[in-house]
Amino acid sequence: MRAYTGDAVEAVSRHEGEIWELSRKIWEHPETALEETYAAEQLRTYLERQGFRVETGLAGMETAFAAEWGSGSPVIGFLGEYDALPDMSQALRPEREQIKEGGAGHACGHNLLGSAMAGSAVAVKGAFGARRYSGDGSVLWLSCGRDYGGKDPDGRSACV
Repeated sequence: MRAYTGDAVEAVSRHEGEIWELSRKIWEHPETALEETYAAEQLRTYLERQGFRVETGLAGMETAFAAEWGSGSPVIGFLGEYDALPDMSQALRPEREQIKEGGAGHACGHNLLGSAMAGSAVAVKGAFGARRYSGDGSVLWLSCGRDYGGKDPDGRSACV
Protein backbone atom coordinates (compact mmCIF):
# COMPACT_ATOMS: atom_id res chain seq x y z
CA MET A 1 0.00 0.00 0.00
CA ARG A 2 2.88 2.40 0.72
CA ALA A 3 4.06 2.10 -2.88
CA TYR A 4 0.64 3.17 -4.20
CA THR A 5 0.55 6.08 -1.75
CA GLY A 6 3.98 7.24 -2.88
CA ASP A 7 2.95 6.97 -6.53
CA ALA A 8 -0.20 9.02 -5.85
CA VAL A 9 1.73 11.69 -3.94
CA GLU A 10 4.25 11.87 -6.77
CA ALA A 11 1.42 12.29 -9.31
CA VAL A 12 -0.14 15.09 -7.25
CA SER A 13 3.24 16.81 -7.05
CA ARG A 14 3.64 16.63 -10.82
CA HIS A 15 0.19 18.17 -11.37
CA GLU A 16 0.06 20.56 -8.41
CA GLY A 17 0.48 23.72 -10.46
CA GLU A 18 -2.24 22.71 -12.93
CA ILE A 19 -4.64 21.84 -10.11
CA TRP A 20 -4.15 25.20 -8.40
CA GLU A 21 -4.52 27.01 -11.73
CA LEU A 22 -7.76 25.13 -12.39
CA SER A 23 -9.10 26.16 -8.98
CA ARG A 24 -8.11 29.79 -9.55
CA LYS A 25 -9.79 29.91 -12.97
CA ILE A 26 -13.03 28.54 -11.54
CA TRP A 27 -12.83 31.01 -8.61
CA GLU A 28 -12.42 33.91 -11.04
CA HIS A 29 -15.43 32.82 -13.14
CA PRO A 30 -18.14 32.01 -10.59
CA GLU A 31 -21.30 30.54 -12.10
CA THR A 32 -24.38 29.49 -10.17
CA ALA A 33 -26.03 26.07 -10.30
CA LEU A 34 -26.99 24.79 -13.76
CA GLU A 35 -25.09 27.67 -15.42
CA GLU A 36 -21.46 26.69 -14.75
CA THR A 37 -20.42 26.14 -18.36
CA TYR A 38 -16.94 27.67 -17.93
CA ALA A 39 -16.09 25.56 -14.88
CA ALA A 40 -17.39 22.37 -16.48
CA GLU A 41 -15.39 23.03 -19.65
CA GLN A 42 -12.19 23.71 -17.68
CA LEU A 43 -12.55 20.48 -15.69
CA ARG A 44 -13.52 18.35 -18.71
CA THR A 45 -10.63 19.66 -20.78
CA TYR A 46 -8.13 19.01 -17.99
CA LEU A 47 -9.37 15.45 -17.47
CA GLU A 48 -9.44 14.69 -21.20
CA ARG A 49 -5.81 15.86 -21.44
CA GLN A 50 -5.03 13.39 -18.65
CA GLY A 51 -6.54 10.50 -20.63
CA PHE A 52 -10.05 10.33 -19.17
CA ARG A 53 -13.14 9.46 -21.22
CA VAL A 54 -15.77 12.15 -20.63
CA GLU A 55 -19.55 11.84 -20.85
CA THR A 56 -21.55 15.08 -20.68
CA GLY A 57 -25.16 15.99 -19.95
CA LEU A 58 -25.73 13.60 -17.04
CA ALA A 59 -29.29 13.38 -15.67
CA GLY A 60 -30.39 15.95 -18.24
CA MET A 61 -28.11 18.63 -16.77
CA GLU A 62 -26.01 20.28 -19.48
CA THR A 63 -23.02 21.01 -17.23
CA ALA A 64 -22.95 17.73 -15.27
CA PHE A 65 -20.46 15.15 -16.50
CA ALA A 66 -18.59 11.96 -15.71
CA ALA A 67 -14.96 11.17 -16.49
CA GLU A 68 -13.56 7.63 -16.44
CA TRP A 69 -10.37 5.70 -17.09
CA GLY A 70 -9.38 2.07 -17.15
CA SER A 71 -11.35 -1.14 -16.99
CA GLY A 72 -11.83 -3.83 -14.43
CA SER A 73 -12.02 -3.55 -10.69
CA PRO A 74 -11.85 -2.07 -8.22
CA VAL A 75 -13.87 0.96 -9.26
CA ILE A 76 -12.86 4.08 -7.37
CA GLY A 77 -15.26 7.02 -7.43
CA PHE A 78 -14.77 10.72 -6.81
CA LEU A 79 -17.43 13.41 -6.51
CA GLY A 80 -16.73 17.03 -7.40
CA GLU A 81 -18.87 20.17 -7.46
CA TYR A 82 -18.08 23.54 -9.00
CA ASP A 83 -21.13 25.77 -8.73
CA ALA A 84 -20.96 29.15 -6.99
CA LEU A 85 -23.49 30.77 -4.68
CA PRO A 86 -25.56 33.82 -5.63
CA ASP A 87 -24.74 37.11 -3.88
CA MET A 88 -21.40 35.80 -2.56
CA SER A 89 -18.98 37.67 -4.82
CA GLN A 90 -15.59 37.77 -3.10
CA ALA A 91 -12.08 38.93 -3.88
CA LEU A 92 -9.31 36.38 -3.37
CA ARG A 93 -8.50 37.54 0.18
CA PRO A 94 -9.48 36.50 3.72
CA GLU A 95 -11.51 39.65 4.47
CA ARG A 96 -14.98 40.18 3.02
CA GLU A 97 -14.53 42.22 -0.17
CA GLN A 98 -17.17 41.94 -2.86
CA ILE A 99 -15.99 42.13 -6.44
CA LYS A 100 -19.44 42.72 -7.87
CA GLU A 101 -22.46 43.84 -5.86
CA GLY A 102 -24.92 40.93 -5.80
CA GLY A 103 -22.61 38.75 -7.91
CA ALA A 104 -21.98 35.05 -7.49
CA GLY A 105 -18.96 33.70 -5.64
CA HIS A 106 -17.34 30.56 -4.26
CA ALA A 107 -18.04 31.03 -0.55
CA CYS A 108 -18.78 27.29 -0.47
CA GLY A 109 -15.35 26.35 -1.81
CA HIS A 110 -16.66 24.38 -4.76
CA ASN A 111 -13.85 25.81 -6.89
CA LEU A 112 -11.57 23.79 -4.60
CA LEU A 113 -13.77 20.69 -4.49
CA GLY A 114 -13.99 20.29 -8.25
CA SER A 115 -10.28 20.91 -8.76
CA ALA A 116 -9.22 18.72 -5.83
CA MET A 117 -11.29 15.79 -7.10
CA ALA A 118 -9.76 16.19 -10.56
CA GLY A 119 -6.31 16.16 -8.99
CA SER A 120 -7.19 13.16 -6.81
CA ALA A 121 -8.47 11.18 -9.78
CA VAL A 122 -5.34 11.98 -11.79
CA ALA A 123 -3.18 10.93 -8.81
CA VAL A 124 -4.93 7.58 -8.40
CA LYS A 125 -4.80 6.99 -12.14
CA GLY A 126 -1.06 7.71 -12.00
CA ALA A 127 -0.58 5.30 -9.09
CA PHE A 128 -2.49 2.57 -10.92
CA GLY A 129 -0.46 3.14 -14.08
CA ALA A 130 2.88 3.15 -12.25
CA ARG A 131 2.10 -0.29 -10.82
CA ARG A 132 0.35 -1.59 -13.95
CA TYR A 133 -2.66 -2.26 -11.79
CA SER A 134 -6.00 -2.70 -13.48
CA GLY A 135 -9.05 -0.92 -12.24
CA ASP A 136 -11.60 1.75 -13.07
CA GLY A 137 -11.69 5.31 -11.94
CA SER A 138 -14.95 7.17 -12.18
CA VAL A 139 -15.19 10.86 -11.50
CA LEU A 140 -18.62 12.45 -11.29
CA TRP A 141 -19.00 16.21 -11.45
CA LEU A 142 -22.33 17.65 -10.46
CA SER A 143 -23.70 20.78 -11.97
CA CYS A 144 -25.44 21.60 -8.72
CA GLY A 145 -26.22 20.22 -5.33
CA ARG A 146 -29.33 18.73 -3.79
CA ASP A 147 -31.51 21.80 -4.38
CA TYR A 148 -31.64 21.20 -8.13
CA GLY A 149 -31.49 17.41 -8.28
CA GLY A 150 -27.76 16.77 -8.60
CA LYS A 151 -27.66 14.87 -5.32
CA ASP A 152 -31.24 13.70 -4.86
CA PRO A 153 -31.11 11.37 -1.82
CA ASP A 154 -34.08 9.39 -3.16
CA GLY A 155 -32.31 8.83 -6.48
CA ARG A 156 -35.11 10.07 -8.74
CA SER A 157 -33.18 11.61 -11.70
CA ALA A 158 -30.11 12.33 -9.62
CA CYS A 159 -26.56 11.63 -10.67
CA VAL A 160 -25.69 10.16 -7.29
